Amino acid sequence: MKMRCLLLAIAALVVISTITSGCGSKSKDNVNVSANDIDTTIQDSVESVLPSPDTLDNESEYVDLLTWLEMPCDDKPLPLSFEKWLKAMDYIYNNNWKRPTSQMLADIGLKKIYEVDAIDSIDGIKNVEFMYGRQVKITTDSTGRNFFKMDGDHAITFNVSAHNSSSAYLAFNNAADLQDFLKQAVKRGVVELPDGGIVVSDKPMGKGIHKIKKIYEYTVKNKGAYGERYYLYPDYVSNEDLYICSITTDFLRHRFDIED
Repeated sequence: MKMRCLLLAIAALVVISTITSGCGSKSKDNVNVSANDIDTTIQDSVESVLPSPDTLDNESEYVDLLTWLEMPCDDKPLPLSFEKWLKAMDYIYNNNWKRPTSQMLADIGLKKIYEVDAIDSIDGIKNVEFMYGRQVKITTDSTGRNFFKMDGDHAITFNVSAHNSSSAYLAFNNAADLQDFLKQAVKRGVVELPDGGIVVSDKPMGKGIHKIKKIYEYTVKNKGAYGERYYLYPDYVSNEDLYICSITTDFLRHRFDIED
């Protein structure tokens, strides 16, 4: 069974290339993002499914995630708590893209940068654009436009968008911080995907990167110990010198069992 993965909105904004070095330099150029430049174009979603266990047995068909988890890096991370982030992400996702509470943001060390949620007057669908961050500076140009600048060695932004489709991503200014975030995810337990991503399930499955034993069609009820919740895709954005963790949120409805 061939895997079909959702193409996130971030792919339309940046060019993803293969990582060619270890830890990111602390002397990165800052990246400016304008609120006026946020793309809210509606894009068609592509249903995403877990890979067949047969495909996972062929190591030539997928990228080894451990190249990210074991990336050489001399920097010490300023951790972003995976569990507390997951709590905030679940709150947003489970409550029709509701804004996270100020306490949730404080718990994970992020501040509100930009929040827009409104009902589309044409189709009546909720339109959401959220941005939260740490070590992010807001500046205003001569035309009154606001820009958000990564302004520290451990700067992070957490972006969420939803309309007809939905997605999210975390942007890290430092490879050590992304690496630490993924290691925390692995401590909770994840499943590997053929294309280098990982599956975060609806409940912890025990420390490690697990293999899928069996997948159930989403129409089958009361089977499968775990349910797919989010797909995480770590990547290096060379033209902006950022480390991105894209988060798939749409059409994740299957349940599955893992190997013992």
